[in-house]
Amino acid sequence: MAGDTVRAVLRRFSRRFPELDAALWNPDRTDLGEPIEVVVNDAVLGVHHSLDTPLEGGEHITLLGQFMGGADPPLPEYRLRARNTSKESENAIHHDGVAQKYGFGGGLVPGVTVYAYMTHPLVAAWGPEWLERGTATVRFVKPVLDEDETLVAGTASRPAGGPLSATVTVSTGSGGLCSTGTATLPDSLPSAPDASRYETAPLPSTRPPALGTYLAAQKTLGTPVNRYDEAAAAAWLTKVSDGLPLYRGREGFIHPASTSTRPTRRSRSM
Repeated sequence: MAGDTVRAVLRRFSRRFPELDAALWNPDRTDLGEPIEVVVNDAVLGVHHSLDTPLEGGEHITLLGQFMGGADPPLPEYRLRARNTSKESENAIHHDGVAQKYGFGGGLVPGVTVYAYMTHPLVAAWGPEWLERGTATVRFVKPVLDEDETLVAGTASRPAGGPLSATVTVSTGSGGLCSTGTATLPDSLPSAPDASRYETAPLPSTRPPALGTYLAAQKTLGTPVNRYDEAAAAAWLTKVSDGLPLYRGREGFIHPASTSTRPTRRSRSM
């Protein structure tokens, strides 16, 4: 019913089924219990809705057991038109003319952008928890080209004795299967790397030669420092076509594909 919160709808429904009511809520009935996952439309709580978010009417609320057996549940499908975000890059394989000389139909979409697309269904399904403690491994099989109609899809499962896991694929109309990946959502936060082991150094004023003899002699090539605030977040999200709201605002999360030079943590405007 429009105007009700997710909490009110769940309470009204669960009161009709005592066993569900006992499983759905924690002992003091202030929050959800561990065995049940609540999905509103295609996203778990914490992505678009919380327990106290008012509903507009017409939403679909699904209850999932976190340890369900049977077929692996699908991740939310993500469809978009791929964008070559590096048309002006010094790496000329992203330029249409150069890419076509090597037999491609046009400039290649950067791998980091394809990875950004792959994270979308994971975050839509698993929410902030995956951004805080999740893992991902990605393999690029074929290039994604500018303007390709792109589908990101996958399934989730929980292997016996293992963490919640997912497989993700990227397919395009022109190239078929282009990328594959696996992701996990461990039950606890993995150990963070020891930052003190990594020395910092100013960036060189001029680009050094890319020679093995030079690189082998350098302990640290240089440490980039990047400002990441609400404006930078908005620019990046537009660049990779990601509209999930948990990345926006002062308390938004940094998008995982933007972290090649940034730590993954909650961002705050500076």
